[in-house]
Amino acid sequence: MSTKSEVTLSKPSEWTAWYEDFVSRAETSKIFDFVDIDRDSPTLEEPKEPMTSEDMLIQLNKAVLDTWERAAQQNPEAAGARPEPLTDLTDKQWMYLTRLQSEYRVKLATFANRQRGYAELAVWVRSTVDKSYLGNTTSKSDLRTMVRDLKSSLAPSEDEQKEEARLRYRQVLAQTKRVKPEDWLVAWNKAKLEGERQKIAELEGQSALNDFLTAASAFDATWASQQKVQIMTSKKFGFKMDVTLRALGELFHEQVRSTRMAGKLADSAFAASDVVQSPCPCGLRPSIHRWKPVDCAAVQVAINGESKDGRHAKASRVKACKEALKQAKWKSLVDSVKASTATAKTGQPEDKGNPRKHGDFAGLTIDAKGLSSGNTDSVFAALREKHPLYNSTIYDGGATTHIVNDKSLLIDIREAEETDYVMIGEGSLKVEARGTRRMENVLDGEDGRNTRALVLLDVAYVPRFHTNIVSAKRLEKKGLWRCGVDNTLRVGTYENNDVLCRLTDKYDLDVVEYKPVSRSYFKLPQSPVSVFNAFQDVLSSSRTSNLKPKRQRMAISRVPPPPRLDSSEIWHRRACHAGPRVLEQLVMQTKGVRIKGPTTVQCTACGTSKATEIISRRESPHRSGQPFYRVFIDIFEFSAAYNGRRYVLLITDEFSGMMFSWSLTSKPEVSKVSKAIKDFEARIKRHTGASICKIRIDNERAIINLPFQRDSEFQIWATEAGIDIELPPPQTKEPTGGAERPGGINQVRMRCVIGQLHG
Repeated sequence: MSTKSEVTLSKPSEWTAWYEDFVSRAETSKIFDFVDIDRDSPTLEEPKEPMTSEDMLIQLNKAVLDTWERAAQQNPEAAGARPEPLTDLTDKQWMYLTRLQSEYRVKLATFANRQRGYAELAVWVRSTVDKSYLGNTTSKSDLRTMVRDLKSSLAPSEDEQKEEARLRYRQVLAQTKRVKPEDWLVAWNKAKLEGERQKIAELEGQSALNDFLTAASAFDATWASQQKVQIMTSKKFGFKMDVTLRALGELFHEQVRSTRMAGKLADSAFAASDVVQSPCPCGLRPSIHRWKPVDCAAVQVAINGESKDGRHAKASRVKACKEALKQAKWKSLVDSVKASTATAKTGQPEDKGNPRKHGDFAGLTIDAKGLSSGNTDSVFAALREKHPLYNSTIYDGGATTHIVNDKSLLIDIREAEETDYVMIGEGSLKVEARGTRRMENVLDGEDGRNTRALVLLDVAYVPRFHTNIVSAKRLEKKGLWRCGVDNTLRVGTYENNDVLCRLTDKYDLDVVEYKPVSRSYFKLPQSPVSVFNAFQDVLSSSRTSNLKPKRQRMAISRVPPPPRLDSSEIWHRRACHAGPRVLEQLVMQTKGVRIKGPTTVQCTACGTSKATEIISRRESPHRSGQPFYRVFIDIFEFSAAYNGRRYVLLITDEFSGMMFSWSLTSKPEVSKVSKAIKDFEARIKRHTGASICKIRIDNERAIINLPFQRDSEFQIWATEAGIDIELPPPQTKEPTGGAERPGGINQVRMRCVIGQLHG
């Protein structure tokens, strides 16, 4: 979890960065069309419920009766007798009603996701905008109106934006001290892109190259000097050498990466010899480790949990000590350290009365009203799905409030305030109530182990939270702290303390009270829309298409169905012939999936689709070395589907081979193709932090114009975003094999699957 967002929009100079963040969040949540300040529509509205069978019968009978009445007025004899009202629908009409209900469920689930994203974006806006500006907005609930009002109050003029871009770029060039070259390159590239949009003079001419090389010399003076010499030599002798600022940036980035990789290889080559020659289990070299092993702080912390004189040691050294001390050769050292610690503690008076073991121990939570900032408590560790420790209680060092997911665990319950939330990542969960929790037989007392109660005050009740949480920070304020040596909760000082509770380790979490959940009872929560649920709906509708559904209003169940337990072969086909690695992750990464038996599947269709000639096994020297650095894009044509769509837009990552697809009705849907690519780029940047640098695509006329034409909307967007478009020569598909081959594999696999289904 993360804390609440700090105020980032309090003056005009912060508007550009804040609005870019706002647009990125809206596009990631698929709600930008509903908050776009340049448009007045569409608005986020709940879909209307479709008609029922009774409604359709009423409409049909009314239409038949109106037709008969018109015919009777013109020619009563030809019209005949009054028609009898219909009492049942045809199979085709029942299928139409079923399709309407299915479409309504999908629309309702989409609306719920968009509504959730809209609410989270509204919370983010209110938490990041200065209250003085937020109070001047004409609407408190409509984000489009709020952002428009903020823009009119805070957005700078074009001249101000240009001047700000100039100052920011010059500031980045000057800030080269105490910063890593990778981080500096990221900041420089961001400032350069902003400067190119504003067309500042600092990015034009030879002076731009000289300024960059001067700044780069602070990190690698030799490389910068070589580049300056090459540029001067080419000018002096008349060599045609078109050097751009972007090319220099890419060259410097490759230089930094190669230098960093060489340093890592050198470190790994000598690391083993350093550890072997070290006189201490902490692993430091003899030239650095000039004290005796018995006096090493890392050794003392690894054995006793603390050093004698209060010194601290790095976590990596302590971890190395713990692993090395398992060897027999360090046994004498362990005994010496323990003996020295025991000698130092000799003569300290003991507390005969031991007042720490009387009564119940209460852990108090600070009330949100007492905080100076006015923010509610936050929780910093949670999952988005139910956990096997759903009924248990964990000890969380990152939580700032106690939490329960079962209201029956609380006493003295009171309703929580409207502003009482716990923050999870970039979202939040509403606290329904607060109260006191009494955990019986958790702490040690005078009568022995687990004889005292732990009382937690001001505990937050959050329905369906993944587990119950005891906040370590709140307990520390009452003097209860955790000892990492034996994983216990203690009270007192480091020298004189008592053990009150022994924590257990479950699923790599410290558990205060463990209550296992039986597998027959434990169910993963079901999301509104999932691939497998949709696939099951298709199967069920095809099997029951000949059966007449009941003529009643169809309701949507909020209760998740039980998990489905099937063999790996069945799940392999349900997931459109997913590989063994995907099947291994189905149980943990999806909901309602249970695989019976091994996940390895021998599939003839998969083997046939991959059986093709391999021309060369050599890897291209220009292949990208990081995810989503270069992606391939292509459009493939298929037979028309039931919904009229016959084209597929396929995007493939060169590094990982991951494929992403969108279906289209026709190739000329330029706006949909461009929007799909833009949404994909924004989603990758938001979810992975990676930036797409190069897009390789054939000369697809849907989004790429001819050389003598104006650049298309997609080409203009790529240029503004700093993305290179790599185009092959005309009538040549070999350079775009990274896009052609995945499409061919998918086509052959689909043919094999369809053939197998008909067989």
